[in-house]
Amino acid sequence: MVVWFHGIDIVVLVHSLLIYGRRWTFIFFVLGFSLGLCSEHVGATYGWIFGRFHYQPDRTMFFGTVPVLTPIAWWLIIYCAYNTTNLIFGDLRVLQRNKYRASCALVIMACLDGLMAMNLDMLFDPVMVSPGRERWVWESGGAYFNIPVQNFIGWFLVAFTASLLIRIYDVRKGHFVPLGENLIHYLPVGIYFCMCAGFGLLSYLEGYPQYTLIGFSGMMPFVLWASVRGIFTLKSVRQRRGTPE
Repeated sequence: MVVWFHGIDIVVLVHSLLIYGRRWTFIFFVLGFSLGLCSEHVGATYGWIFGRFHYQPDRTMFFGTVPVLTPIAWWLIIYCAYNTTNLIFGDLRVLQRNKYRASCALVIMACLDGLMAMNLDMLFDPVMVSPGRERWVWESGGAYFNIPVQNFIGWFLVAFTASLLIRIYDVRKGHFVPLGENLIHYLPVGIYFCMCAGFGLLSYLEGYPQYTLIGFSGMMPFVLWASVRGIFTLKSVRQRRGTPE
């Protein structure tokens, strides 16, 4: 499952290059990777942000504390959330018209991105620390399937921060890419759904249906919301182009 999870990194990278260009892709990757790496290192070293935990020392690590693929996973998850939120909101070029509305919209969109990342971890984390798997260890346990609630607050804050920074960059540079008119725009939403379905199925097969229920109830509303917007957007585009349905 983890191999599959990271195998889609190349697909997402190509998607970003095609849709947003090299400069934006580089900035977003560096931002997501750096925040993911720093937050994980600080968390594993000092117990801040996520709570006190440590990774099993059987993989290649950054600083001896963070697996090398973990910061890439942060970038991937935030990218999928960013695109899903943009599809939900529609044409973001309207943000240039009013600074007050733009500021409110940026915060709301960053909050949605943070919620999407957090909801994914509410499914992902219990699966990965379940008996027999234990990719990392929570040293003091916690209230959510022996995971501290602080961990999920940390996930929200890290994703929120990364999203807000890249969205501020978008507004200041006028970097708005209209999404929804081509099927390729929905690839990140599909990947987010696949993560939900993949880890949900894994948890169900391993005897933890409660994780599956929590994951689907937390993640699927965002997928459905973006999908419904997509159906109407694509229908409108076809009508404008005179394409038969």
